[in-house]
Amino acid sequence: MHAFGKGVGEDQAKANTLYRAGCDAGDAGACLCLARRYDEARGAKQDEAEAAKLYAKACEVANVSGPCTGVKLACSYVAERYWLGRGVAKDAAKAAEYFSRSCEQSDYAACAQLGAIYESGPLKNDAKAAELLSGVCYNGYPDACARAARYYRSGEGVAKDAKRAEELEAQGRAR
Repeated sequence: MHAFGKGVGEDQAKANTLYRAGCDAGDAGACLCLARRYDEARGAKQDEAEAAKLYAKACEVANVSGPCTGVKLACSYVAERYWLGRGVAKDAAKAAEYFSRSCEQSDYAACAQLGAIYESGPLKNDAKAAELLSGVCYNGYPDACARAARYYRSGEGVAKDAKRAEELEAQGRAR
């Protein structure tokens, strides 16, 4: 209410105080809203480190207490921060951990990003990359189809399978 001035005067600082109370009480949605407010400097100075902590808390709380609106977003937001080093130290393993949580909740964008993490770099794992990219290929990510097909053509991380590679490529073209 205070964030939007609905029924009360608009008071961004008061809104942040109320979101903080909700977050401290274990409301993942309040943590997510407060994190966004720190990202956007609404009612507080922009603070990427605080936003990262709050996104992580929203992800953790929701994973403990069950599904919550935006939990996939919270986990993905903190994963991106670890991947890019925004507000936290760059950490590919933590990024993968949080993208994995989102992926487990059917966040296909997170699955695609997790597949990309496993394609190269310190966590390179061809088998995991092929599995993740194949999965998202059929869920609206046509660029993942060609990337997954490459693994099946070459036999890197998976059994070489030209037919499977062709199926993946066709799926990508169909999108």
